[in-house]
Amino acid sequence: MARTVLTVQNLAAKAGVAIAFAAIDTLNGMQYRNTGREVVLVQTGTGSAVTLNVPSVADPFNRTGDLGGTVGASAVQAFGPFSPASIWGDGAANAFLTFSALASTASVAVISV
Repeated sequence: MARTVLTVQNLAAKAGVAIAFAAIDTLNGMQYRNTGREVVLVQTGTGSAVTLNVPSVADPFNRTGDLGGTVGASAVQAFGPFSPASIWGDGAANAFLTFSALASTASVAVISV
């Protein structure tokens, strides 16, 4: 499966930055380069909802624990940061985002501060 790659947007501008959201790819999933400082923003429209899952891999103590949640209609919800980067997604600093239960439209952005 070829995941859709999201570009991390830096919010270092004191004057304000417009955040670019991308349409959610429920078929292939999505990914971004994770350093442990990024936050995933999920935005839904009127009458929309979506469920996000961020899979993990075993940590040095062999513990796992996927994270995520459901974003209801007309909302923006933040998830993360996902640290340490070595236990999320592929374990090599690529965080994976899997979306399901998409009703209507939703979009995603990844930001770093």
